[in-house]
Amino acid sequence: MNRVWKKFLGKFVEPLAYMLYSVFAIVFVWWVTEKVSVGMGIIVFLIIIPLPMFVFLVRDMWRDAKREVEWENRDILDTLKGK
Repeated sequence: MNRVWKKFLGKFVEPLAYMLYSVFAIVFVWWVTEKVSVGMGIIVFLIIIPLPMFVFLVRDMWRDAKREVEWENRDILDTLKGK
């Protein structure tokens, strides 16, 4: 497998995982609502939906902070080199 295929499949996995998690969440909440109770279904919905949103938010904030620090480091090095 060449590098293009590896990059393509690597970029394909993340959206696929999001879609599969969404389907799983919908089916699981439906199952809990039908088999257990409506109240438990609401509780499961409130846990299963906001938790990944919070994790993705923290991950994006971490990536942004890391990128900003890398840019600042590059600017500082360019300044020290005299560019």
